[in-house]
Amino acid sequence: MEQVTPAHIWATLSTISSDSVSTEKFGGITYVKWMAAHAIMMKHFPQYTWEFLQDEHGKHTHFFPDKTCEVRCRVAVGDVSHTTTLPVYGKSNTAQPNPNAHQVNTAKQRCRVKALAEFGLFHHMWSDLPLEEPDAPTAADPKPEAVTQTPEERLAGYYELHREKLFSATSTEDMKAKWARFENSVRNLKVDITEDQLAELAKEYREDLKALKKNQKAKK
Repeated sequence: MEQVTPAHIWATLSTISSDSVSTEKFGGITYVKWMAAHAIMMKHFPQYTWEFLQDEHGKHTHFFPDKTCEVRCRVAVGDVSHTTTLPVYGKSNTAQPNPNAHQVNTAKQRCRVKALAEFGLFHHMWSDLPLEEPDAPTAADPKPEAVTQTPEERLAGYYELHREKLFSATSTEDMKAKWARFENSVRNLKVDITEDQLAELAKEYREDLKALKKNQKAKK
């Protein structure tokens, strides 16, 4: 594996323009979509790896006494690594007590992109973000509305719940079999999801699994 230095990584990634990259807005903040960031890393540093750190119970969420939590991601390029954290947010862009699977999955992917910013990738997009969250609601504030998940959010959450099992596939045939079982279980949920949406998620799954296997081989 080619030896890389922190200076080389920063010089390579910090000069990449975000003008044409795919982004999303949440709570007035612009985030780079994680697959767009992943594609750039695979182009420049395909040996890069990432992992979401677990708590003492083997979970990817690290809870606090107020029932909010954060996720923690470690990204490495060769011998250079950065670990960063990100709260799991609700729709009001404040830390969400007892978050659902979709909120956790979203936080994990944004945390991964945030870790890449510490290598230089789109670092300027994080530079102006406030270090503190907005003030928490007081007793006089109206209660937040109940969160109703869209079908797309339910699908993303269900995918996250089955992610570990899906990504344990050991061959192409095993991958197809696991995905077929996942698709059947989704249909049994009777969620208003189109075949095109399932096909798009299947494509994402194949690409992610391929990247995972490549990263695992690079570690050996």
